[in-house]
Amino acid sequence: MPDNAIVEESAPSARPPGRPRSPAAERAILGATLELLASEGFDRLTVEGVAASAGVGKATIYRRWPSKLALVLAAVGELSAHPLPELTTGRTRDDLVSLLRHIIEALTGTIAGRILPGLVAESARSPELLGVLHDFWISRRGLMLEVLRQGSAQGDLPEDVDHELIADLLYGPVHYRFLISAAPVDPRLAEQLVDAVMAQWDVVPRRTAAKEPAPTVRHSRSG
Repeated sequence: MPDNAIVEESAPSARPPGRPRSPAAERAILGATLELLASEGFDRLTVEGVAASAGVGKATIYRRWPSKLALVLAAVGELSAHPLPELTTGRTRDDLVSLLRHIIEALTGTIAGRILPGLVAESARSPELLGVLHDFWISRRGLMLEVLRQGSAQGDLPEDVDHELIADLLYGPVHYRFLISAAPVDPRLAEQLVDAVMAQWDVVPRRTAAKEPAPTVRHSRSG
């Protein structure tokens, strides 16, 4: 028989081995990973512990994520998918306060705040984890820069102001208090920071605006 005759025979296509992926199981696994990160930390977290907490077998986890780090990266990446606040006031000060309150509430009232300190420390040894954390922060900072640029365009801020610096001045104290000094981090801090940073410009609207400007509608987005 000619050699090339063997190639003509082919087996019928088979379904990939294993059961189809279950979205419910995946949600349970990622949720259990975040909970254990909050209670145990990265070093003490194990795939066995996640499997037990999620009510699945280890093989179910390893079919989706080949290592503990891959699993943690996927779970932390879910935090970036949480929606950002919808900004519709068209007033620079009010939108900035809303953004700062959003991040303060995320740090003090959600699971993100319970796991971020440990992950920030761990990111010094893991460039991949640092990248995921960067995505979490950059989406929120990007929206703040958008508000600041709009503020310059509508006359609430000078056109040549350093928007990057203002964003650092607003976010920096929140992160410092939360991660280092243990000083209070509450929603009132948002107004205090915005007013303190922007007090040098008399054109910045305060709590009671004289006239309602035409609102600038921005759609909520995922971080």
